[in-house]
Amino acid sequence: MGPFTPVRYDQLLDELYLHLPGCSKTLIKGTLIKALRVLCDRTEAWTETLAPVDLVAEQLDYTLTTDWQAYIKRVIQVRKMSADEAAAGFDGSITAPQFYDFTPPGTLTLNQQLIPRENVTGGMIVKVVLSPLWNAVEIPDWLFNRWAQGIVARTLFELKAMKSSASSPVPWSDPDGAAFYRTEYNQLLGEIMGDTARGYTTGGGLRA
Repeated sequence: MGPFTPVRYDQLLDELYLHLPGCSKTLIKGTLIKALRVLCDRTEAWTETLAPVDLVAEQLDYTLTTDWQAYIKRVIQVRKMSADEAAAGFDGSITAPQFYDFTPPGTLTLNQQLIPRENVTGGMIVKVVLSPLWNAVEIPDWLFNRWAQGIVARTLFELKAMKSSASSPVPWSDPDGAAFYRTEYNQLLGEIMGDTARGYTTGGGLRA
């Protein structure tokens, strides 16, 4: 699961509930997860270098997995090494995208020009973009800490924007509040997209 500590969505529920009187925590949690998925899909800021993949002689297809409750949206970097390079701790050189294909949910196919001629333990390093699954209950602490305000703002504007009527009362409906949090969310989204464009995507600092 990487060097980061998992943080549960539940840690935001009590705080949000104070701003959404009468709203069920189930609805709040579902909206939280949706908010993070939208952020991830819009910005592609959740990246992860997967555990090293073992290369198998003459094999082109490899299954990619992550321990996070997330799906792999796309591959952004592949580094392939020989046995000597892997043993020496060399990270390998970046492979041009035309030499591999990614098929969701997790199949990386190497071009014939890259077919391994030997077995190499940990011979391939792959960096990917992630997005949380709908049933996710936790995310990395760095993402939570840097994006919590944006996740909260989007959650609040979506729920406060729900319309209330005599036949279908929504006690937490608040059009003015929804407008306020929509503006805050859009500002934060711009900041996150700017960070991503500059390469700052993980708790470890600038993207390699």
